Amino acid sequence: MIMDFSLASMLPIAWYVILVVAVFVYSLGDGFDLGLSTIYFISRADDERRTLLNSIGPVWDGNEVWLIIIFGGLFAGFPPAYGALLSIFYMPIWTLVLLYIFRGCSLEFRGKAESKKWKAFWDIVFCISGIAISFFLGVLVGNMILGLPISPTTPYSSLSWVLFFRPYTLLCGALVVSAFAIHGATFILMKTTGELQQRIIKRFSYVLSAFLVIYLLLIGATLAMIPQTKGFSFQVGSFAGVPTYPVLILLLAMTLGSCLATKTCVSRKRYGCAFLYSSLNLLLLILSTVTLIFPNILFSTVDPEHSYTIYNTAASAKTLQSLLVIVLVGLPLIIAYGVYIYRVFRGKTDFPSVY
Repeated sequence: MIMDFSLASMLPIAWYVILVVAVFVYSLGDGFDLGLSTIYFISRADDERRTLLNSIGPVWDGNEVWLIIIFGGLFAGFPPAYGALLSIFYMPIWTLVLLYIFRGCSLEFRGKAESKKWKAFWDIVFCISGIAISFFLGVLVGNMILGLPISPTTPYSSLSWVLFFRPYTLLCGALVVSAFAIHGATFILMKTTGELQQRIIKRFSYVLSAFLVIYLLLIGATLAMIPQTKGFSFQVGSFAGVPTYPVLILLLAMTLGSCLATKTCVSRKRYGCAFLYSSLNLLLLILSTVTLIFPNILFSTVDPEHSYTIYNTAASAKTLQSLLVIVLVGLPLIIAYGVYIYRVFRGKTDFPSVY
């Protein structure tokens, strides 16, 4: 069977791939920032908490640039899908924005006074906002997988909170919280020493076990509830795609393998290697999501014809071409800057405290 490699069909796919890469890089960076919130109260004394916050201090705000790239890229490349997503989940997304604001405030305001109550308040805000952000992001992705009753006659306002929190999407939220917690723990192990590091190592098994339990429950729910698992993935033009079920099983096996490898590396004190396997774990979760939803952005459970896909919501070919040129120039610069920052602040956290 001959595949369709026309410009009209390939440009939306190219832009979709760019968005997937941006999602992965965001989860790679902000994932350990947000994951730190979940394990934050493993620390006991103020100096330990300052060490944790200073570990992410030079990079946390730069990591969030990728969130702007994701939503900006969605707006530029697939405007109708962007409009529908933000309209359907208007209040949840505004809540997410407020959580990001509070999290930023907690990082910047904590060290502005020596009062114990002041620091304790911002510690709680940092912890709650970080966990809530991770959870909301997972719930949002869960809704993209599970689908929504989208139709021309369905008012967007009726879909917001009621459908945002469903059992399946709650599992997705919990999975992202636990995955980011693993990522945060492996990052902090690279940055700390002494008693704090040992405490994180002792509790790492609990975090990993929580992830595995949630992940296996979610896999079972996905196979039982998501009709896409019985179809074909990666359909492009006249290419019929590949069966979804075997791909998911392969990704499941690889995810379990990456978890085992992460645990082994932590046990052997190879924390850099553990961080890499944790990064692989995030990549596999993203690929699993892409396998389930491609080419949909928002799947309609009423009628697939009403779904928002990368084809029926893509901007014009000329617009996508122009955007592609901008991205090919700008993205390497952003990546190079990020690599430079991480290189400058590599190693253990031993610089003067800011937070």
